[in-house]
This record gives sequence, C-alpha cells and structure tokens, in this order.
Amino acid sequence: VGARRDDDAGEEAGAAYIFSLGRETVTLHVPRDYPTISAAMAAASYGDTVLVALGTYEESVTMRPGVALLSESGPLRTQIVGNGVDQLVLGAQDAVIDGFTIAGNDNGEGAAGSGVFSDGDNFTISHCIIRDNRGGIYLNNGSHAVVRNNTIYGNSFAGIFMQIEPAPRITNNIIAGNGEYGILRNTAHSLGHPFMQYNCYFGNGMDFGSVGSNWSPEPGTGQVTQDPLFVGGSPFDFSLVEESPCVDAGDPASPSDPDGTPADLGAVPYWQASEGSGAVFIYGDESIASAYKLFLYSIGLTTATIPVDRVAQSDLSPYELIIVGPNTTAHDFEWEGSEALETVVGANKPILGLGEGGYGFFGALRLVIGFPWGAHGFDTRAKVRLVDNALFRSPNAISIPADSVLVLYGNPVGYVGIYLSEELPALMPFTQVDEAGANLRFHATLVRDQRRYFLWGYGGTPDGMTETGKALLANVVASLATLSPSAVSSFAGAGLPKEFRLYQNSPNPFNPSTVIRYDLPGDAFVELTVHDALGREIRSLVSGPRNAGRHSVVWDGRDNAGRSVGSGVYLYRVRVVSGGRTRQFTGKMVLMK
Repeated sequence: VGARRDDDAGEEAGAAYIFSLGRETVTLHVPRDYPTISAAMAAASYGDTVLVALGTYEESVTMRPGVALLSESGPLRTQIVGNGVDQLVLGAQDAVIDGFTIAGNDNGEGAAGSGVFSDGDNFTISHCIIRDNRGGIYLNNGSHAVVRNNTIYGNSFAGIFMQIEPAPRITNNIIAGNGEYGILRNTAHSLGHPFMQYNCYFGNGMDFGSVGSNWSPEPGTGQVTQDPLFVGGSPFDFSLVEESPCVDAGDPASPSDPDGTPADLGAVPYWQASEGSGAVFIYGDESIASAYKLFLYSIGLTTATIPVDRVAQSDLSPYELIIVGPNTTAHDFEWEGSEALETVVGANKPILGLGEGGYGFFGALRLVIGFPWGAHGFDTRAKVRLVDNALFRSPNAISIPADSVLVLYGNPVGYVGIYLSEELPALMPFTQVDEAGANLRFHATLVRDQRRYFLWGYGGTPDGMTETGKALLANVVASLATLSPSAVSSFAGAGLPKEFRLYQNSPNPFNPSTVIRYDLPGDAFVELTVHDALGREIRSLVSGPRNAGRHSVVWDGRDNAGRSVGSGVYLYRVRVVSGGRTRQFTGKMVLMK
C-alpha cells in the first residue's frame, strides 16, 4: 500500500471496494474469533471485514454482499484449498476478496471446478493466486467483476471463462500456464463488453479461445506476452524477479505498489529498494518474518524480507534500517565469520536485533554479554538503560517515566517487563532483575556503538506483546530509522522540502485515527480529502492556502457528518494548486476495527 502521484490531476481507477458508512461495522478475525472463514462470513454483515491469519483453509466460501475478505499475510502464505466442489469462492454484489491463494479444485474433464465464480455481480478479486483448478475464474450472467492484480496459473482448462453478457474489468493480471486457454469466451450467447488491458499472457494452450463464433480480441493496451519470470522453487514462489517484464507494467492509473513504484502485474509485486525505502528484515523463520512485516507496515514502515542464507548475495545499502530477526541462528547458521555478517555491517545502516538471532549477530561482533534467554523467565523484569534519549524520540514516541516498570509481554504464569532507568549509561539495553529490583546478571547488553545498534530481547512475534510493548518497539524502530540521513529529512523535518510529496499514512492499518503527512516545496492552495474506495468523498480535512514546509493532519475515522465509518480500504487525496499547475496525490489506507 503506498501513496502515488498523478501530475495534472488524474482519476483514481483502482479499488472497487464498497463499505457501509451508515452503521458501525466490525472486523471478524479468523481463526482467533471464528474457526473457519465460512463461519466468520456467516456472521458478517454489509460493510464488515473478515481478516484471515496465515495458514491453509480447506473449505469453500460463499461471500456475502458488501463484505471484504482480506488476508493478513498475503497470497503466498494464506490459502483456500479444496476439491470436488463447484467453486471454492462464490462471489456476491459489492464483495471483495484480496490476498489469497485459491487452489486445487480440479474435478476432471467436463466437470465443474472453478476457483472463483462471479454470477451477475460486481465481485472484486484482487492480489490472489488462482491456480491448479479446472477453471480459474468463471464470470457468468452479466458479471461486472473487477479482476485486478491476480496471478492465474496452471488451471487445467481455462484461466478465465466468461459468458452471457460479461462486462468484467480485467487489468494488471498474469494469466499464464493454463492448460487449454488463458481466456475462453462463450460467444454462442450475447457477447457483452469485457475490458481487458495491462495483462500478461504467456504459456497458455491458447491465450484466447471461443465457444461458438470465433473471437480473437484486439491486443489490449499494455499487453505483455513474455515469460513473467517468477522466482519459482519448491514450494513455488510467484513473486517476480527483478528482470521480469511485468515489473512496473501495470495500468499507470492504478495505485502504486507497496514500495511506492508503479504497479506491477500479478498478485505478488517485485520489491524495488531505493534509498530510504524502508526496512529489510533478515529471517530464519518465515512465519515470524511475516508477523513482523505486518507489524512494521502497521506503523508506516514498508519492509522487505530476506532469508539469512541469502544475505551475503544481497544489497542492503538502500534500506533505512536493517532488522536481524529471531531464529536467524537456527539450522546451525553461525553469524561469526560469515559473509552475511560482513554484508550487514558493510551496509553502514542502523541495525535492530531481535531475540536470539539478534543476540547471535551482536555476539559475533563482541557487542553483547550475558544470555539471550535471561529476561524471558517467568516473574522477571528487564531493565532498559537509556543511553541517549534521542533513541526514544520519534514520530511514534510515547511518554515513559524513568525508573518505571512496563509489562511488555503477556504471560499466563507471571509477567515479563522492561524497567527503564538512566543509571549506568554505558550499558544498554537489557539487565535482568528480580522482584526486589536487585540485578541478577546482565542480559544481552550492548557495550558500545549504542547510537547505531539496538537489541530487543524478545524472540517471539508482536502478537505476544502488550500494547505498551508494541508502542515501545514502534518507537525504537522509528528512532533508529531517524539515524539514517534519508529518514532524518522526512522524520525530523530538516530544511524545506525540495518536491511535492504525499507520505503513507501512519499508523496503517489504524484504529481509530491516523496521521497523513505531505510536503510542499512552495506556498500552495491545498485540498486534502478522504474517499471511500469507489472515490466518493466522505471527509474534507484541508481546504485553503498552506505555506511551504512539512504538514500533517489527523483523520479520526469519521465522515463529514461526524459519524464513525466502517472498517475497510479508504483513499486519501491531496490536490495542490501552485504556479498555475494542479497536481493530485493519492494514497490508500486501511481502517480495522
């Protein structure tokens, strides 16, 4: 999710999400609150969101009108699978599905077996991998489905089948490797008016086919016919490689990719790192990396992930912050003496170490003493030594009195907290203490180069932290990012901006409020508005002249009538008029209740 700019005021042609503004809507979590997607869907009403944690869900799902079905971790890690049913996902009017793999429903020749079925509705299908079904997507009876940024691959009969006045909008997809047809159209019925542009067709039995009269569409604008160049491997990774012809090949009117670059084709974009583009998370465990990536995204920091065994072959220098995740010392990986260690240090960027992986990394540099597990015992606390108060000054700063105990991690037996103190300023960050406050032993204490490195002793995921713990970690992350020159200019406001810029709102996702920041290199007339995903204005936040500089405004999640809006995807737009020229900037944000 990123902000994009349209020079000379363009139209937002992206999301077709629809969310109710007239009632208090809710987010239903799977499997935290409901054991299955179907159970959550049955309990959902128009405007609600069903949010699904990573995992494989063996079920078929019937969407409800106006409900958004979203995955927390994206299509590579969240799957709806099954076989022997007519369709795995049945669409509905104004409904949305985003971020799933939908796979395995191939019932044999001549039998039903679709991944997704849209029957006369305007169902939005986006950022999904639809593979290994008999038919990937079935569009029927005047379907006006929005089929956008999907990878439709390896379906035995057809990637997309449509009939009876179909009028779908099919853009930014990769339709590849499907057995008989990429897109098959039944022309024996009335033809309809499908819109197909900015798609990749490759390796299908035939890219286009028809039942009835011959049909061969004119090449659509932005059509790509080369190999999309997936990462591949086992299990198969549908991410794009750097050389892919699908990178930056999407509809220019589409929202930007999460890295802020033009939209890619397909469900999983290629991450293009540029100076100051966010954090890189080095992992040994994919599920932990996914959880931290979601957490960092929620505080406005885009994050790429790299497995520890590929660090030595990676360029880390473009990132603002390097995070060495927990479990990077698993499977007998040793930081000491490794090329990976040299690569991380050589990037010359702030480094945050997490858990035993971070302890192993800093231990290899002789920067820590103690034991990585010391502060995680039951009924213990950990002290944080505030070496430099600048480490706790950031856009995410929270008020923390010195010499106070904070409970940071939930524990059914006791508690684990961090004790903040300004004593012993040469040591940071963790010292274990007993209930009386007496020091037991140093725990993973950094002994030098404190402004550049920080070690966070917890080895779990943010899900195990208290809200205070999450707030403190968010503060540490943002504080370290400000040590990077590129981040200082954006976070600290050094000097006047050199160009117009709209930042990603923070936090994002958010509840109940979020901050939208924008830069003006000169005085200008500014309009800042919030829209639902169909582009309808629901809130005006700024309308008037503004001076050059860095500006921020808070949206409290309410419309112009003061009513609380529901969970879902919203757009924020800044219209800037200066020097006789009008520019429009657009970003996308997610409200989760």
